[in-house]
Amino acid sequence: MFEILICDDDRAVTDELRGLLGEYAGRTGEALHITALTSAGDAIDGNLSCDIAIVDIEMPGTDGLQLTEYLQAKNADVLVLVLTSYMKYLDSAMRVNVFRYLSKPVEKERLFRNLSEAVARCRELGRTVAVKSGGEIVRVRTNDILYIENLKSGSVVVTKTARYQTSKKPEEWRREIGLPDRFVFSHKSFLVNLQNVTRIGRGGVVFLTPEGEKSFPIVSQRRFRALREAFFAFLGGSR
Repeated sequence: MFEILICDDDRAVTDELRGLLGEYAGRTGEALHITALTSAGDAIDGNLSCDIAIVDIEMPGTDGLQLTEYLQAKNADVLVLVLTSYMKYLDSAMRVNVFRYLSKPVEKERLFRNLSEAVARCRELGRTVAVKSGGEIVRVRTNDILYIENLKSGSVVVTKTARYQTSKKPEEWRREIGLPDRFVFSHKSFLVNLQNVTRIGRGGVVFLTPEGEKSFPIVSQRRFRALREAFFAFLGGSR
């Protein structure tokens, strides 16, 4: 069962989303336990945690970004879908590493597609790969990987907290990890994990790390456009 939190100060929206999630559960057979609130403060005061949250950005008092930061502190693997009719908030939302964004009014099929991706991601979060480095074998969560850099011999796997020099090449890691929509080449020598990316610019790729945002100059001019399009698609964007 997945714990789902809905938080929007408009009760009509929370009621609509509860109904849609019920329809989604009936269609897919997924077991969902849904908590719907109209106050982000109530979620914090109630010490709530969840697997997936659908959070409005602009709410009186404690706003959706503050709630997102609280939920991420409670559970680093929580997946937050930002709900907003104000596109100006999206940059801020990306800085707290939201999973997807949904515009108002909610499009049912897009919501269902994003929910399916979130459920699949929840199942993937426990996925690990065995990394042989320095005479040791370490189990590394794929969700913790920032990027993999090609070396003359092998590669270095850079995670949120450590670096592991390995004999495998980035393309070998990409095949082994098996998440081609998430692990994308930003440069012929760099394979990045879009799950931990907050922004992409010509100056580099910005990752969310335990110390905050960090920019790495690991994007080539030739791959820049394709990388941006892959990131847009990963975030659930549509044209």
